[in-house]
Amino acid sequence: MDRHDYVRFAQAQGLRTLNMDGELWIMKRVFFGESAPPHRRVQLTAWQAAKLYLQGAVVIRYTCHDVKERTNSFEYICDDKNYDLGSLKDSKARLTRQGLKNCVVRQVDFGLLAEEGCAINQSVFLRQGRPGLPSLSRPDLWKKYMNLCSSFKDIEAWGAFFQDKLCAYMLLVTVDEYAYIFHPYSTTAFLQYRPMNALVFTVLKQFLKRPGVARVSYGLEPFTNKSTLDQFKVDMGFRRQPICRKILINPLARPVVSRAAQRIAERLLLRAPQSLFLHDLVVFSQAFQERRFA
Repeated sequence: MDRHDYVRFAQAQGLRTLNMDGELWIMKRVFFGESAPPHRRVQLTAWQAAKLYLQGAVVIRYTCHDVKERTNSFEYICDDKNYDLGSLKDSKARLTRQGLKNCVVRQVDFGLLAEEGCAINQSVFLRQGRPGLPSLSRPDLWKKYMNLCSSFKDIEAWGAFFQDKLCAYMLLVTVDEYAYIFHPYSTTAFLQYRPMNALVFTVLKQFLKRPGVARVSYGLEPFTNKSTLDQFKVDMGFRRQPICRKILINPLARPVVSRAAQRIAERLLLRAPQSLFLHDLVVFSQAFQERRFA
């Protein structure tokens, strides 16, 4: 998949995209723009940033060339071609063995995922107490999204089955030499059977053997501290690869992410807990208070 197909994949999720001076950007949320794909290095001038602000971006995050420009960040990467159970922390190796004993992991047909995947997504969003993108949480939009994914040769769906029931899945999107993990979700009722351990382990072993895949990415550093999930990634054999990332905030919008605005957004979120915009605003505002962005 080239970066133009990567943008088409983002559009299939209902996300807005921008093409500016040959560089591609994805509006992951109403106000948040990110360069695409994440590993492509971008040189962004002040004028180009201003044009993105005029297109509606309040926050811009991109991968840059110069380490002097960067905000300290990292990406969860696994590039161990000899990846095996010995690559895991002892506790995770034990749980992964349990998962492999309990579950069957295999590639999943998009038709099956279209029928059963949305219920898994809804279970995850309920467990985590957050709203999800409509393309993931609404059955009609989810089926449309899966249908579009099936048209890409570089997108695969993998799932873990417990007693023939799909209980966890993820998408693998191959761009250049990267295999990106998307939507690694598991049903709450089946967590005790360790399907995600089995799924992550099997997918890594399969993809890292492929000649065209140099590394598997489990995503960028999150804005908020999710210690349990972050530790899971490390214990499963991923490492925190330093990456030159830059985060810019529209100067006119800085009051929106102030502490006072954060408190207002938190109160509004209590009244409208399914508001994706308010949820993301609160999350980013909290992160902004904890660390300095450019």
